[in-house]
Amino acid sequence: MAPSDLACPLCHEKTLTPLTRLRQHHTSAVLEFAVRGEKPGFFGTKTKTYAVRRARACLSCGHVMMGLWEDDLTALKKDIDGLAADLS
Repeated sequence: MAPSDLACPLCHEKTLTPLTRLRQHHTSAVLEFAVRGEKPGFFGTKTKTYAVRRARACLSCGHVMMGLWEDDLTALKKDIDGLAADLS
């Protein structure tokens, strides 16, 4: 399997693996945003999550770049104006 022609954003080498499925094992990788304008409820602030399910790895420095599946990316694009970073 040959590395892709894309450069790693960390070390800038062109040694990224092809895009592959990111298997969620003990924990899941998700982007989580607070929903703007929502009052905190019994369970805290209302949030929306988008699953991270694909990745590339750099064969030079080991950096891993993760990404959303197309359906999660489409949903995030649709929702983005009503979201805020959830840093709690």
